[in-house]
Amino acid sequence: MTFVAAVCPQCSGTLQIPQERDFVKCEYCGTNIMVREPVRPAHYVQLGQPEQAAPANGANLKRLAEAAIAAGNYEEACDYFNRALEIDPNDVEAWLGKADALGLYTQPDNLRLQEMIVALDNARKAAVPERQPDLLKSMVAKVKTVVFPLYVAAQEELRTYPSLPEWESYLRQCAQYLAVGKIAHERAPDDTEIIEFMIELCRSNIEGVYVGSSGGDFYAVDDAHEKKLRETMEAYSAKLAVFKPGYQYPMVQRAGKKCFVMTATMGDAAHPSVVLLRVFRDERLARFSVGRAFIAWYWTHGPALARRVEKSKALRSAAYAFVVVPAVAAVKALNRLVPR
Repeated sequence: MTFVAAVCPQCSGTLQIPQERDFVKCEYCGTNIMVREPVRPAHYVQLGQPEQAAPANGANLKRLAEAAIAAGNYEEACDYFNRALEIDPNDVEAWLGKADALGLYTQPDNLRLQEMIVALDNARKAAVPERQPDLLKSMVAKVKTVVFPLYVAAQEELRTYPSLPEWESYLRQCAQYLAVGKIAHERAPDDTEIIEFMIELCRSNIEGVYVGSSGGDFYAVDDAHEKKLRETMEAYSAKLAVFKPGYQYPMVQRAGKKCFVMTATMGDAAHPSVVLLRVFRDERLARFSVGRAFIAWYWTHGPALARRVEKSKALRSAAYAFVVVPAVAAVKALNRLVPR
């Protein structure tokens, strides 16, 4: 017996059909399929109506979707789940399956996160009340499982291949991660991992990225974007402080903003002494309230002081002797005594 490959026109199931058969029944949805027009005798007269195709079966469509996921065909799986939902819009498992497929289908250049959230919300709304709290927890867990690795991969891509297109792509991705993180936080306000993720997203976007070893070239957000990110970061930092008493708000400087007086004195933002003091400021001084107060004062008054130093050779010499040298010596001594 010879078999030929075919696809069911009703459920799209893959079939193997005997070549000599006129009709077969789909093993997935039960539909009778005419393979070829049968040869009839000349005097043949058909009585009655031909058998109607059976309606699509939601359970079979979900099985086909699961098989597509197992094969890595996530878009096809979404199509099967959509067809199952056309039959029963309140099918919780179909909504959850669609969310899984969308999460797996999501790539940096094809983010399907908003659709995934909608599917998860619809699954929860369609479920019986007793099941809804567990589905809410599952939704937040799904967001973390999908979004956190995407963010890490985006950071690694930017660090490995820093360029303007990569930076712009990174910002576009982060905007979606922030939007989805906000939704997850609204669903689970006490999830500190989501709160910390939102703070880290804002911090990295504000910080920007330096290109090359000299640090002279960089990519950074504009003033308006920075202001919005700082407001978001401060809001989530306040929320985290409720759960973690003693939490210190992050201090971050946008790429391209110099260590003003030190840079004016040394004439190079990438000078080792300038870099040493900048790292000390951001990683150690910012841990303490007094240090943060000094940093805030310095960011306000530093540019004006730096302009005066930059214009005067005498002031540059004085700043080097009485500011840079003592500060560098003190930081090096502190780093030796109290390693980071």
